[in-house]
Amino acid sequence: MVDVIDVDLDETADVRTSYEGARRWALLCAGGDVEVLDPRHGQAPDVARGLLRLRRRARARDAVGSESSWIAPPARTRPVSVIIPTKHRPLQLARALAAARAAMTFGDELIVVDNGVPPTSSDLAREWGATFVHEPRRGVAVARNRGAATAQRDIVVFLDDDGEADRSCLDVLVAELDADAEAIAVVGGVLGRDPSSTVGQLFDARYPLFRGWEGRRFVGSTGTTHSPFDIWRVGPGAVMAWRRSSYLEVGGCDPALGEGTPAGGVEDSDLFRRALDAGWVIRYTPNAVLWHSHPTTRRDLRRKMNHYAVASGAHLAKLVLEEGRPTALVYLARQVLWLPGWVRAEVEERAGRRPHLPVTGIVAFPVMTLLGAVRFVRHRRALRHNHTTTA
Repeated sequence: MVDVIDVDLDETADVRTSYEGARRWALLCAGGDVEVLDPRHGQAPDVARGLLRLRRRARARDAVGSESSWIAPPARTRPVSVIIPTKHRPLQLARALAAARAAMTFGDELIVVDNGVPPTSSDLAREWGATFVHEPRRGVAVARNRGAATAQRDIVVFLDDDGEADRSCLDVLVAELDADAEAIAVVGGVLGRDPSSTVGQLFDARYPLFRGWEGRRFVGSTGTTHSPFDIWRVGPGAVMAWRRSSYLEVGGCDPALGEGTPAGGVEDSDLFRRALDAGWVIRYTPNAVLWHSHPTTRRDLRRKMNHYAVASGAHLAKLVLEEGRPTALVYLARQVLWLPGWVRAEVEERAGRRPHLPVTGIVAFPVMTLLGAVRFVRHRRALRHNHTTTA
């Protein structure tokens, strides 16, 4: 049973009042557009947010065919160093290099940092005119730091090897930095490469690596009461530009975090948090896009969910044990208490034959989070031991 309401996008008060506390699905229709509101957990549907999405969709529809609606980034005069860490993924790397080259201009520098043992991408890197660097110490964090140390340009752009940069991506990132002298970094957005993939669309909806169509400016925090525990709001590290001097000054990525380490991720979130803690400015722009290889099967999606839980546990362990922020445990407790409602919501989606997350991935969250914390502590200890041994 669905309630259908015709709304005027300029007049929202009556709709918000009449549907306060509604417990049924509702459709908002305007100019042919439809927005489904899903009141989960007995809460009223978020009518205001639904209307906002309708307005944006209407603007996008009206912009089709209008040349004035497409604003090209200004011609770039400053060269950048594009850094792509990789490990044993030649097919994905080839696509990433082709896309990066298409976005580059005269004077740009392309660097491939191979994190594999043995390295496998030297010939491919040279084929695309890239500087090849082998970094045998494991982890994307170490690889990014090595790339930044090797770079010869004042701006370094980090791209993941399983994504393809949009043709205007580099121009947009540099334009954002040039427009804000206080900003030390600009983060772009990540979208799934395959729009026909149901699992990919579900991943985009539940774990959005694209932070919305509105640009944001973060100064010292995420701007919420949950900061810094919601640092994910800044954006993904898969596509980001840094002033090289600032990246080096903040210490780069933490080698105990990230892909290729037992922690499995959040080296980018940790980097953003430390930069904001120092009072610096980071910008997010939706106009710098990386087209990414999202999970394609439910099994891949479940693994990705477990992966994120492990990484979250590692970051929380660092916040509590090394940063002296026990409040992180309160944040974790709130997440655990939220799990039953999350499971119920996904079960309802499944019952309605709609796309839904694997419930096993949700139930495993506490265990995987604890596992991530333990992995982080052990890996940090090993890193310190190795440093002491080699010193």
